[in-house]
Amino acid sequence: MAPPRKYATEEERREARRASQRRWAERNRDKIKAKQERSREAKRAYDRERYQRLKEEVKARARAYYLANRDRVLANVAKWAAENPEKSRAFKANWKARNPDNARANYVRREYGITLEDERELLAAQDHRCLICGIHESGSTKGRLALDHCHETGQIRGYLCTRCNSGLGQFRDSPALLLAAAEYLVATETAKDFDPDGEPE
Repeated sequence: MAPPRKYATEEERREARRASQRRWAERNRDKIKAKQERSREAKRAYDRERYQRLKEEVKARARAYYLANRDRVLANVAKWAAENPEKSRAFKANWKARNPDNARANYVRREYGITLEDERELLAAQDHRCLICGIHESGSTKGRLALDHCHETGQIRGYLCTRCNSGLGQFRDSPALLLAAAEYLVATETAKDFDPDGEPE
């Protein structure tokens, strides 16, 4: 004679099994989390190792896809950035921090049409010093000189410290105003001598 059935229907059996699994999971949360973290770390390690092996191939493939689908890629990036402004800002800041040379190269190419090598040659030609006050870039704000240019023509004039670059802007790039300011300081006997190596900017 067959033993009596424990569950009246197959669905009851399945529900009892699911309930048992839920109780087990509730009792073993820490074990489950630890196993999941080990699995994630193993996958991250595998992905890192695989990327190192195939880095050049992956980059070439990504570059080829970008060139073939540039408009669509840029449209998707712009759409995502508009929908996620905080994440977009955080991503850009993190990328710039990890890739300072690339970030600077992108900036000078986009804003001034020169390469990073061009910028380095220009700085070396003026001994990494402000063309107005002579302060070295190491003493300038953020340890970098500003690339001064004519806002009307876009012509690059040279590298200035932040104070001198801002000063030109405040005087609206007008030689007449700058001369008038110099004459004013002399006339009021408040002009000062400046030692570019005497104090940081």
